[in-house]
Amino acid sequence: MASTLPPELVAHIARHSPPGETTALKTWALVGSAFRGPAQRRLWRALELTNTVNPWRPSALSYTRAARHFAEYPHLPGYVAQLTLSIAPEWDEDDPVEDEEGLALLRGILARMQAVEEVEVCVMRNREALEWEELPGIFTECVMEYVHTRVGLRKMTVHGFTAVPAAVFGRFMSAAPTVSVYDLEVAGANGPLRSAGPTRLRTSIYDLAKPQLAQSLRPYTRSLRALILTTANCHGRHELTIPDICAATSDTLEHLSLELFETNSYLIDTGDLRLPPLPRLRYLHICFEHEDYAGRRPRGNPRPPDTALPAILAHALALGPRVPLPALAQLDLQNQIVGFGLDDDGYTYPLALAPLDAVLARYLRARGNAAVVRHVIQLTHVRKEGHFRMLADTVEAALPEACAAGMQIVDSRSEWQIDMGDF
Repeated sequence: MASTLPPELVAHIARHSPPGETTALKTWALVGSAFRGPAQRRLWRALELTNTVNPWRPSALSYTRAARHFAEYPHLPGYVAQLTLSIAPEWDEDDPVEDEEGLALLRGILARMQAVEEVEVCVMRNREALEWEELPGIFTECVMEYVHTRVGLRKMTVHGFTAVPAAVFGRFMSAAPTVSVYDLEVAGANGPLRSAGPTRLRTSIYDLAKPQLAQSLRPYTRSLRALILTTANCHGRHELTIPDICAATSDTLEHLSLELFETNSYLIDTGDLRLPPLPRLRYLHICFEHEDYAGRRPRGNPRPPDTALPAILAHALALGPRVPLPALAQLDLQNQIVGFGLDDDGYTYPLALAPLDAVLARYLRARGNAAVVRHVIQLTHVRKEGHFRMLADTVEAALPEACAAGMQIVDSRSEWQIDMGDF
């Protein structure tokens, strides 16, 4: 029967199998020739190569196992599109690592992978950061050769290393149009730039607070069209680095995503925490968390101003002759309330949303059809489908003026992210 199914249908079935579901795909690969190719392509699309002999993740292979498997099935490396190169220290106590003979296999394995579009170089999960110069020389040589010579690379991700030489950092920053760097420390000064750098960058606000990394990043931001700033290990005061990185990209930046740190943003003097003029910015995404102090007061924390309106957002939506974001066409907000209640009648949002409602409504009325504002409801904690409707009704009640002015309410589980910011 499988041989009579249209190839397009078979490929569609394999492509839409649940993420991480390998059992069904392995079964399909054995059913018949019609399923074997599509199932193998899905199974081998993402691969992790590591120097541990017995990696605990099913998607990871040691160099020895990978070399042996690819020698038996030489077509499989051509299916790998997303490649992770993770490494554990030689003194790792949890798992034994490859010896030099095993490490030497890496170069030959990488030579077989000519369809890779995304590369991630990192310390193995749950391990502490490693100094770059202390890594096995064979590993660093193979990684840098592959990154430098790989044609068609779309995305480069690097994290978990300290004392990364500036020249190595520059290679990573110039490897692909989309780059993610975080949990990283750079040593030394930048040399001559090989290119203008990526067009899309994802990093953390915490990393920007490291002077050496921020200085090393700056030369590679002159062509940025999209900038994603997350809060990994962040403190509210680190957010004061946001204006500098945005100012460095002001001539080209079109997409900006900010993940603000919990309630610290409301506990510090945010007078300087405002976006610089960004004349080409068309899309702004802000994710922020507000603690409902009316419902509870964290131990040792003073009561902040009774508002769920980040100062950076209020400044960004300012109206008048000197509008900071004149080309802004879409604003997406993920406003996560900590401490809101749930009773038989639904969710209860705090009154602190009133200032946010007023600013959004005023902005929407002034811009008319020239701007779209969406409130993205985070549903990671929602267990029943009916809860989305309850949350949506509560948002409408808490932000009545903004909703009346045209604000949309969307489900975070839907395809709401635009391509430019989907990392």
